Amino acid sequence: MLKSSKEKKGAIMSAAVIILLLSLFILLFFIIIVKASSGIVTFLLTVYIIIEAAVIAGVLLALRQRLKEIDREKDNDITKY
Repeated sequence: MLKSSKEKKGAIMSAAVIILLLSLFILLFFIIIVKASSGIVTFLLTVYIIIEAAVIAGVLLALRQRLKEIDREKDNDITKY
């Protein structure tokens, strides 16, 4: 049980770091968009923000799958004995 809680904590921490970094980039690009006067710069940064939001969604889905996998491994370990 201790091993699975460490694995869960590691998965959550790594996902949190990635989401935090991507969120900071999104905030930075949003600030640039607000100050930018060029249409093409605004368009490209908006597309980049959408891509980063999709990556965040993918990280959250992968985290959900990983947590389910850790729970199944714990259940499989119990049935061995």
